Amino acid sequence: MLGACLCIITFAAVKPQVGNSSEVIFWIGLDKIKHFLAFAFVTTLAIGSFRKATAYSVAFAALWSMLFGVALEGIQFLLPSRTFNPLDISSNAVGTLAAIMAWWLFRRIEDRK
Repeated sequence: MLGACLCIITFAAVKPQVGNSSEVIFWIGLDKIKHFLAFAFVTTLAIGSFRKATAYSVAFAALWSMLFGVALEGIQFLLPSRTFNPLDISSNAVGTLAAIMAWWLFRRIEDRK
């Protein structure tokens, strides 16, 4: 599942951009919401790929997700049909951090049971 998700995100990042991606929902660009959701999901899958999610495995998954996002933006910089946007990297990182916070919260709730 993680591999399929990574392939889909990579394809979406390198395919030629069609149309205007400036749709706005609640003062936030739809593109940034897509980045946030994609990386929250990919980080959740990466954390779930470990047998037991420890603080080290979660940190590794987060670092890996963030580096993947930076690499995709770097590739977009090199493609004539795409544009590099540092705000996309920020949206990716916020999605990654949201997944980590959700994991931490879930773990705290489970520990209290």
